[in-house]
Amino acid sequence: MSDAHDPHGAHAPEPAEITNPFLWTAGLIAIAAFLVWLFFQFMGEGRIAARGEPPVRVEQGQQSEPDHAKLAADKSQEVIDKGQQLYVKQCAACHGLDGQPVAGAGSGGVSPRNFHKDAFKNPNGGGPYGIYSVISHGYGAMPAVLSVDPVGRYAIAHYIRETWVKKDSPQNYIEQDKVALPKGGGAKAEKQYPPNEQPVPATLYSLMQVTASQADADARQLATWLAAAGDPTDATLAIDARRLTALVERRQQLGSSLYQAARGGDQERFIALLTAADSPGTGSTDFALMPTTRLAALFTHARKAAGADR
Repeated sequence: MSDAHDPHGAHAPEPAEITNPFLWTAGLIAIAAFLVWLFFQFMGEGRIAARGEPPVRVEQGQQSEPDHAKLAADKSQEVIDKGQQLYVKQCAACHGLDGQPVAGAGSGGVSPRNFHKDAFKNPNGGGPYGIYSVISHGYGAMPAVLSVDPVGRYAIAHYIRETWVKKDSPQNYIEQDKVALPKGGGAKAEKQYPPNEQPVPATLYSLMQVTASQADADARQLATWLAAAGDPTDATLAIDARRLTALVERRQQLGSSLYQAARGGDQERFIALLTAADSPGTGSTDFALMPTTRLAALFTHARKAAGADR
């Protein structure tokens, strides 16, 4: 390949490459969303496979079974205020501050419950104990909220019922639970949970959230870099920069490595990554056959662009 211009026009100019530096951003976000869906799909399959297995007995140590009858009946303003505080911290991220589900929350295509209109599907119903049991053990796609004590769980239940269900969904509001309340008030607690109802550790949800957030941050970072690297004034360098953009859009993980090499000033690694990208089977020899001087010029431009987001 020669860099010289042909004065007689023997070689047609290279066609302009049309790229959109932000297309791959949407692709990366879609991949992250797919991985989150795949995670919960895998967890669901595990729960289905565990059905029919003997229950796991969990000893709660010195904890006592709460006085369900007393807690279910106490819907004083003090309890409701406490429930509101806990709801904001523990529930609003998915169910919304106003009881309306947050768009995009939930998993497996299941939206969080709308407390203004949705019926309660759990076996214990929508009474105070019914909602308490969902908070304690989880139900469907909702995990258990084990960081809140029984008194707080009942407070959340009363806040939900008295604030939204009673006013906007009276057909789903019942004064007392239809199921018999467990005996409590001091006896040592001993509960049984079948394997398919074991709560998912909260740390797993935090890990998935961090992973998705990091993927989104990486996508924005690379988009900024590609936008800054896309329009050099030199015609030949502009063509090479567009090729670099197209390569990163096709191979996002490689793009992240190229970005790190450019930002770190590692020209040798940057060039090695580019030329290795044209290995057999990739369908491209743009960079493998490019003179070292052009590769060095592209690195200099990429390094300068990588500093644009500092």
